[in-house]
Amino acid sequence: MSELERLKGGASAFFRWWMSQLAACLPDHLRRMARMEKAPWIIELNGTEMGIFHPAEQEDTQGDTKSIGYRVDLSREADRPSEPLRRLRDRDAEASRLVLRLPAKRVLRKVIKLPLATEENLREVLGFELDQHTPFRPEQVYSDFQILERDPKAQELSVHWVVAPRAYVNEQLDRLGAAGLFPDAIEPEGEAPASTINLLPLEQRRRGKPLLQRVNAILGGLFVLLLTAVVATPVIKKQGALTDRQAQVDVAKKEAEKASALRKEIERLTVAARFLEDKKSSSPSAVNVLNELTKLLPNDTWLYQLELNGTEVVIHGETSASSTIIGLIEASPLFEKVAFRSPVTQNRSTGGERFNLSAQVVVEKKS
Repeated sequence: MSELERLKGGASAFFRWWMSQLAACLPDHLRRMARMEKAPWIIELNGTEMGIFHPAEQEDTQGDTKSIGYRVDLSREADRPSEPLRRLRDRDAEASRLVLRLPAKRVLRKVIKLPLATEENLREVLGFELDQHTPFRPEQVYSDFQILERDPKAQELSVHWVVAPRAYVNEQLDRLGAAGLFPDAIEPEGEAPASTINLLPLEQRRRGKPLLQRVNAILGGLFVLLLTAVVATPVIKKQGALTDRQAQVDVAKKEAEKASALRKEIERLTVAARFLEDKKSSSPSAVNVLNELTKLLPNDTWLYQLELNGTEVVIHGETSASSTIIGLIEASPLFEKVAFRSPVTQNRSTGGERFNLSAQVVVEKKS
């Protein structure tokens, strides 16, 4: 993600927050008329049974909007749709949003810490981290994230990460599509009201009408112009006193931008180098293992197979006296926990003893 895209995303998020604060000052019916807040229609699926929950037209005595719920059996709705399903299909899509809510047990949530430098490519980084934190591969899930906190001092991001199995989500979407329903968002059960998590694939998200998009763009542009005018007014008043120094400020600004770009590049390369160094220091060298075994094993010993799985080495071979093999290998500082994996057997053709043993490779940790 480029710096310009990050700024645009931040401005868009601030504008949505600003509009929500304005909407909170209006009564519910005026908010719906102005379409500043889309009424949520929540649907939950349990097999072929669908629960529908949406705001009522009237308010209760405390002024809060009531919620009405229905239960619909989709297997009986093919020929003659029920009244709740017809109302759901015929709702004003521009004044409401259809949200598919997934059960909490079908969703994996996790808060993870990542280097601050990964924010520019956070979605790609999370794809690489998927098999470290979940039993899934990237092509098996839909996922979304929300940045909870940035810690410049620790150079860390706190990320709320939500993952749902793609097969399960596609099954729910297919079932709704057969009923003529296409959700605007997919959210997990129990998600916080301020959450921006949406597990619906990007290509399936419904875009607003061009007219509303133009209105929103105009309002956003007016807001930016107004904010710019407020910020720029004190600067304009002092412009006369700063004219002689403007050239120096421009040069310093360009140098600062170059320094900032260089610092970010150094941070990125440092994170990448540290990752590779940690990987190397935590894994034994296959060359060292093979060289040490070549020195230790007697001349009348040969190997059928040698496997190096992480820090475990597994050896299959044949020797004239297998009882001495373990002692020879244990004498090396490179190996520990040497043990037979299966009983020793006799090779009737050669008279040798076949053995199968394993050992742990001692990896020196670099400080």
